[in-house]
Amino acid sequence: MTALVEPLFARSTRGRISSSPLLADVNGDGWPEIFVGGDRLHGLSWDGVPMPRWPRRGQLPFASSPAFGDIQGDGRGEVVVGCDDGGIYAFHADGDPVAGWPQATDADVFSTPALADLDGDGASEIVVGSDDGCVRALRGDGSTMWTAPIPGRPFVSASPTVAAFDGDGRPGVAVGAWDRGLHAWAADGTGHRRIGAAGHVVWSSAASVNLEDRGGHLVWAADRVHVTSAGPRVASQWPRATDSWIVSSPAVAELRSGEGPSIVVGSERLYTWDVRGRLRSGWPVDVGDFVWSSPIAFDLDGDGAREVLVGSWDGGIHALRPDGRPVPGFPLRTGGPIFSTPAAAPLPRGGGLLVAASWDGSIRGWTLPRARFRPGDWAQFRGAADRRGAQPERFAGIEPDAAPEPEASGGFALEGARIEDWNGLRRVVLSGSNLEAARRLELVYEIAGEGRRHPVPFVNSRGRFVALVQPLRIPRILRFHVEAEGAGEPPVRWPSAGAVRTWTGGGRLRGVLPRPRTATDPA
Repeated sequence: MTALVEPLFARSTRGRISSSPLLADVNGDGWPEIFVGGDRLHGLSWDGVPMPRWPRRGQLPFASSPAFGDIQGDGRGEVVVGCDDGGIYAFHADGDPVAGWPQATDADVFSTPALADLDGDGASEIVVGSDDGCVRALRGDGSTMWTAPIPGRPFVSASPTVAAFDGDGRPGVAVGAWDRGLHAWAADGTGHRRIGAAGHVVWSSAASVNLEDRGGHLVWAADRVHVTSAGPRVASQWPRATDSWIVSSPAVAELRSGEGPSIVVGSERLYTWDVRGRLRSGWPVDVGDFVWSSPIAFDLDGDGAREVLVGSWDGGIHALRPDGRPVPGFPLRTGGPIFSTPAAAPLPRGGGLLVAASWDGSIRGWTLPRARFRPGDWAQFRGAADRRGAQPERFAGIEPDAAPEPEASGGFALEGARIEDWNGLRRVVLSGSNLEAARRLELVYEIAGEGRRHPVPFVNSRGRFVALVQPLRIPRILRFHVEAEGAGEPPVRWPSAGAVRTWTGGGRLRGVLPRPRTATDPA
């Protein structure tokens, strides 16, 4: 029997990678090319060989994931990506910058651009968020179509979703932000409204699903997984809880023919629900460690059903059948924890290509001899190369809503925190009891001289609650404290007053934390 997966290439870069690979036939030769952000924007042929005139540089690394679409209306298509230097870059397939690019924002661009035709002129606009607290829509020549500041100017790390979710059949734009809100606009940037609220910052990017009897809905996640619409009809059985805050962006796909869409998202485990909020049989599944990566879904083995693939902090690419059973030959191992989403695409001679990138700076590819692809697949980050987050299939109506899930109850206690080095990052590890019962569990830190608060939720990594501190290129003073609250309970803080002061950055960690103490005082 033909193997399900065969190694193809492994290539090292000079930097860390949190950017998700893009697979797209950008030069029209029938084969998918590979683009991955990191220290530079790397462009590889399908078999991992660097393409002429690639990689391309920004002034700082690319943490954003590249997108591909026809932004000039000439039928060819361009690669668009955000950069840590605050710029939005656009390149032709041969690596030449597109005229009018890059365009600057006022802060780093972690958000992944979504490419969609907002005005019906045949060319895709670029819709992207920035940590300056704005969402922008730009034309292919670099000119601004509209800029939408979010009140309070929270970070916008998520990628915008462009889909018809308002019930009028016209595309709208929706994106989550660090103010714990899900925000929406019409395609022309007007009519801002906050259509959802979460208990934590919204880092995850929303997906859209269209149900015949209920119209378009948005699937999004933060402290819990939500399914909602911008109109009056909201799925009352949602949200659903996991045992951790969620970074993973939901995928929406029908795993088995006739069963309707499944909503798949990573957390401390990998979860799969139907649209009524019922866990699919065999789920959730432990995939080694916390799942920051977003899942993808396509027919890996040619049996007609879609398998789910996802990366994990354990450095593995895991593959699960629709009933949650592991696929033989997986997990595939990489050289470091995986923050980005793997990508798959068909090959012109049959089968498919699978590409994954990991934090150690490596990009790996495998061939999938038995893979089959069809409309409705969710084959890479945000579903497809345009990164719009839209499931193209329209699904039949659903039965009346199930009962909403009750709020978690039960007390929790904070006891202290410590800093540890982990894969080139600094992370804060909490000690306490019943921490999974907390509705909000955040590390709040400030970098000396910056003047901004960074609220970073703790995630459940193998039973330990950890928060990652952004990598700093030079040693800097950090001041931080921990905030937490439960359902119907007053917030608590550790330390109860002031903040922990420590050094972190390009060298070894310097500074000592106080001994753990109980945090029971109101903030």
